[in-house]
Amino acid sequence: MELLGSSGGAGTARMDFSESISDADTVDTHTCALTGNLASDTTTYDRFDVTTCEHISRLAGGKEKSDITGFVINHMTKRPQFVTYDTEKQTTEVLSLQGTGEASDTCPGEDALLTNDLEFIESFFASSMVYSIISCTSKNDTWVIYAEADRCQQKCEGSPGGYFLFNRSSSSETIRANKPQSLSSTSGRRIELILPSRPELKGHLLGEMKPLRVKASDGEELLCYLSEPPNEVFMNSPLILMIHGGPQARDTWGFNPLVQLLCNRGFRVLQVNYRGSTGFGARFIRIGMDGAFCTTLQQDITDVANYAISEGLCAKGRLAIIGGSFGGYSALHGLTFRPDLYKCCVAICPITAVGAADELSKKSFSGSPLVKKYWENVYGKDVSKQKKSAMDASPLYNTNNIQRE
Repeated sequence: MELLGSSGGAGTARMDFSESISDADTVDTHTCALTGNLASDTTTYDRFDVTTCEHISRLAGGKEKSDITGFVINHMTKRPQFVTYDTEKQTTEVLSLQGTGEASDTCPGEDALLTNDLEFIESFFASSMVYSIISCTSKNDTWVIYAEADRCQQKCEGSPGGYFLFNRSSSSETIRANKPQSLSSTSGRRIELILPSRPELKGHLLGEMKPLRVKASDGEELLCYLSEPPNEVFMNSPLILMIHGGPQARDTWGFNPLVQLLCNRGFRVLQVNYRGSTGFGARFIRIGMDGAFCTTLQQDITDVANYAISEGLCAKGRLAIIGGSFGGYSALHGLTFRPDLYKCCVAICPITAVGAADELSKKSFSGSPLVKKYWENVYGKDVSKQKKSAMDASPLYNTNNIQRE
């Protein structure tokens, strides 16, 4: 079950049952509690007593402006051992079970060893790359890691990303033997490249992607990503706003094929995590719902466009907008409702009519009440029920606004 459909969080709900070494059975849940003593704007991973429903401890989450975006499972214990977060870049943290009646009696010092493993991995890839632990062996002694960057990396044989094998060796042997180990030791740990993800890009100049925070006109902070053409080869570059779909989705830092294609052709690219994007907490999603899709959400995109012009990232008249699906709707919305801003628009499989004005979707989604309810929450009551309001918000019915030179 996706959390954004149930309570406004982001990610996948999970429930991990276990019989602890104490008398009580427990369950660990990944949810987003919006009210009560455990309320948190971002998702959390909490432990409860199955019999009494008493809250025992918070294991992870509750971070400011970042939901838990993933879990890495230890196949020996069948439990999560890492959690991931994603703000400007993805990070991984050890999921500590110390003090919960688990882990410490079976694997002394396991948390410290896992922390040391992560430190070793992070020092290997440095700040120029992000990584994900995508698979672990049944003994947890070898991990498969995918690491990538925005540009080509020597560690990946000239590719922007690659698959690596991490051999824990001494650390995993210590866990099995229940013997302490110096945390400064990296003896036996090694990382080796299995295969690069895009070897055909070796030798090509790619653009650098930088996180950028922009204030919307109402003060809301928007995390964006600016990608520049490589090595300033192109002077006075035009800029393209690239709008993600969803709207419950988000852009992240790393290699993006379309972004790099455009950078290679001399364009700056600015990606916008508008209100309603996922991963930044329940409040940020909620303020993008209930009709905001055609008002304040689109104003976010306009504000970022104006920011780009005012900060000299592009000259007025050298700005384009591109997007797919809901991003395609946003691109067409910009073209039809703010034709003074954009010189060009590319809409990929876009939504052209919304709510009560969208006759095709009524037929397509007629068998899915959950999808219908979701879009009613996005569109709001007026656009969902009133055809005039829906037509006013639909690019298809406002093409006369488009300016031609």
